[in-house]
Amino acid sequence: LVFLLDGYFDKNGHHININVLNRQLLEDAHIHPEKYPDLTIRVSGYAVRFNQLTPEQREEVLKRTMHGSAIASNSKVSSYHHCECFNVDPTSVDLAVSPAFFADGESYSEEQDNIPVIGSVSSLETFSSNDGPGIRTLVFLQGCSKRCKYCSNPETQCIVDPYQCPEVAVSDEEVGNVLTRYQQFLQPNNGGITMSGGEPLVQPAFVRSVFKQAKKLGLTTAVDTSGHGNKEIWDKCLPVTDYVMLCIKGMNLDLASLISGVSKASNI
Repeated sequence: LVFLLDGYFDKNGHHININVLNRQLLEDAHIHPEKYPDLTIRVSGYAVRFNQLTPEQREEVLKRTMHGSAIASNSKVSSYHHCECFNVDPTSVDLAVSPAFFADGESYSEEQDNIPVIGSVSSLETFSSNDGPGIRTLVFLQGCSKRCKYCSNPETQCIVDPYQCPEVAVSDEEVGNVLTRYQQFLQPNNGGITMSGGEPLVQPAFVRSVFKQAKKLGLTTAVDTSGHGNKEIWDKCLPVTDYVMLCIKGMNLDLASLISGVSKASNI
């Protein structure tokens, strides 16, 4: 909360109301205002009864709820099994650069900064305090090389080509714009951006490009990974990575293979 206030006042803010309420309670009160006759919130410096606001005003309050408006997710995740690129074999593919840009046979180069780098993104959260130091923007990438029995985000497992399924396509510039917007809130206490998923290292070019933008803004970078990939992928991402949150599936290959649902070789 201190970092939020510091960022707000750094942007020349002079007045702020903070309501600490359960979002589910507000949503229920919006639908059934008669059930909450005494629910009071602060709006523009005044204490008001939530049920006395118009439906439009209540919707505006819900939009300003930090964890409500701060999460952008792709609504079609549940229908990916209808997509022709669903269930691609979990290999070290890098889907970040469209072949359409190189119809003449030219290959992609890291030096071509004018070329957009596209990622397959499940959701983006602008306020996280559990995925690295400070306040962080958290990006859940779509696609993983493993099929863990205890997966926290199974909807992000299938590898989806953003050029085949544009509803998951997000550019490095779009993520950079989000970071720029919230830069003053993210900078204190070594805050920044964390790439999670899914498995972010399935898309190393996208991770690298986004991290380079974060560095230009003075933000720290973190990757939440199971260690997917090879030296080429790690060499692409680690030079611009400050923190690695490494999820080890098991202390021996038999256990790791059992938990992760892939071969022993895939866990080395």
